[in-house]
Amino acid sequence: MLLSLAVALAAVGAVCWIVGEHRLQAPLRLLGGAIAGLALGPLVLVVAGRVRRGRVVAVALAVFAALALTVPAVLAHRVGTLDGVEPAGLAPLGADDQVVSVAGTDEPSAILVRRAAGASQLVAADGTAVTDLATAAGAVAALSADGRYVTVAHAGSTRVASASNPARSRTVVGTPVGLVGDVLVVRVCADERCDERGYDLRGTGPLDEPTWTVDVDVDAPVADAEGAALTIGGPAPSAADVGRQAGVLPDAVVRRAAGQGWAWVDPATGHLHGRVIAPDDGSCRVVAPASLDDDGAVPPVVAVCAAADGALTASASRDGAPLWTSDASAPGDWTVRIDGGRVIADGTQSETGTGGEIVATEHDAAWSEPGGETVAEAGPYRAQVGVDGMDVARVTAAGQAIAHDIATGETVWAEPVSEQGGPLRGALGARTAVLLDTEARTDALDPRAATRLRVIDSATGEVTVDGWSPHPVQDVRPVSAGRALVLVDDRMLLVGV
Repeated sequence: MLLSLAVALAAVGAVCWIVGEHRLQAPLRLLGGAIAGLALGPLVLVVAGRVRRGRVVAVALAVFAALALTVPAVLAHRVGTLDGVEPAGLAPLGADDQVVSVAGTDEPSAILVRRAAGASQLVAADGTAVTDLATAAGAVAALSADGRYVTVAHAGSTRVASASNPARSRTVVGTPVGLVGDVLVVRVCADERCDERGYDLRGTGPLDEPTWTVDVDVDAPVADAEGAALTIGGPAPSAADVGRQAGVLPDAVVRRAAGQGWAWVDPATGHLHGRVIAPDDGSCRVVAPASLDDDGAVPPVVAVCAAADGALTASASRDGAPLWTSDASAPGDWTVRIDGGRVIADGTQSETGTGGEIVATEHDAAWSEPGGETVAEAGPYRAQVGVDGMDVARVTAAGQAIAHDIATGETVWAEPVSEQGGPLRGALGARTAVLLDTEARTDALDPRAATRLRVIDSATGEVTVDGWSPHPVQDVRPVSAGRALVLVDDRMLLVGV
């Protein structure tokens, strides 16, 4: 009788085990293991039933066998939680909230979170502190391009503080148009006249007097924001728009003088100097840098001009001296974006009707596809993770996420991906790439909602984070220096620190 019971339990357990594995049903698989383990009890009683305490031994061995066939398997398929810092006081990000950080700095920069409702918070570089910047409705919070300062502009005045000590701020009259090193440049308009003023931020005393003041045209526009999508011939931004879109103040100031054109502004004196960057005829867009390159240097000022047929010509200059000028692109209908001193144009060629992206950089006078021939030779791709002034990241048909330098085509990093469990999600920003993918379930005990998160520092190609989350990743935002803000289970985590 006991032998028959043992055989029956083992058979039922085996069936449950096999069906559970076949249908990837974890409860059935675990039930099968437990039943099969319990079959050891009756079998032991057949052999040792007459032995003193035989029943106790049989029960103990049955329980041990059931646990041995279930618990190790469960532990082997467990997915650990993501390692990161939970910034205290940082509420989950909304879809329209903006995360701003700057790359190329010696140390990871602080992180500026700008809420769609108007509030702004500054998160310490290591995520251990969150400061409410007390921004009013309509205020514009921004970082300096080197990450050392944070500013809040509102109602014609600007508060500025060190990003390492944002609670201690100083205030000046005017709207910021740039922050060059330690010189904050603001524009002040009153009684139908405007001037620009430079304030030296070194020291800790009040900013009572500017180091220089220069009159400017009342309607003088400012340079466009780095990274913004621009249409040639569209309206130029005003001083009130500086920092509003990108969240970073320009690290160079340029000014359009009526009848003369665009020129550099010397931050030490406020006067124009060097060659004219672009004419004053509405055919060009000028972008001042609001970032640092991978070597910590400030990119050049870039101007893009369009001919009557839509052909683009780009040029770059630094400190008033020209650096390079591109050939004319194919005529077409283009939207341009300038990032890191390079130009990315997206649109359609007039002659061929071909659409796509073309770039102009310091490496070649001719316009080309991002990554040039190297990317074309890599074969077709099925998704694009992102493109910025330095890299283009794509997913190839062979199942590999790969980033190339948009100018030279050099491979920056490459990572295998699995799209069997769902399409890859990714983002590229602040010189950081983020990849999210899921593995197809091949075992009944594989987690159902686990997501693999990889964070890559594009400046070095280093994978700074490679982990799994047992819960779905609700949102992820790349942050400079190989970090990311991740929303998991309604909790914000800063990973990569």
